[in-house]
Amino acid sequence: MRGGLELFNQMVKKNEKLKMKDKVLNFVSIAMILGAVFSFGFLVSNQLLKGQYNDSIKGMEDNYNSQLKESMTGNLRLNVSFKPEVIPTTEEEIINNCKLLNLKETAQCLVENIGTFYNYTITDDKINLTIKDIQEVGGDCRDYAFLYKRLAQGLNVKATTRTYQGISEIMAAHRWAVIWDDYEYCKLDQMKVSCYKSKKAIKNDETR
Repeated sequence: MRGGLELFNQMVKKNEKLKMKDKVLNFVSIAMILGAVFSFGFLVSNQLLKGQYNDSIKGMEDNYNSQLKESMTGNLRLNVSFKPEVIPTTEEEIINNCKLLNLKETAQCLVENIGTFYNYTITDDKINLTIKDIQEVGGDCRDYAFLYKRLAQGLNVKATTRTYQGISEIMAAHRWAVIWDDYEYCKLDQMKVSCYKSKKAIKNDETR
């Protein structure tokens, strides 16, 4: 009788161990399922956000490019066009196309030459793109500003770039090029050109 009781107790203990093991396995299984569901949800939400971000960037690029034709039509109202018949492939070609011009004509000539391959695409600011890179993948305000600066300096024209830092979550930062001589300066902002009298020229006008 005693032996039967001991056997019964052993079976009870073994059954309790099996139940505990089952509980642990059930807990691990549930944890794994929840982890998989969370990971899947994260991946899905990440892809959705990435898609929304890409759509937003694409929309911005499309908006800039849709304005290209309008921006290219007579920024300075000059009576002459400097648009080349053949799309230039090097900076040297653009420099040769824009030689021996006054400041306003130089600004317009540079814009019309770059306009033959202009394509607004947001790029990594850590990378300085060549003209070949820009023609292949496009560029943003920074890329075109530095390209204008290099071209103007190749024409022995004073040039620099200026930056607007933007406002966090309101307005993005922006960069453009400025070229000048003693009497005028021109702002080259992608496909837009604006020219103004310098302070020296204004002062000379006032003293006449």
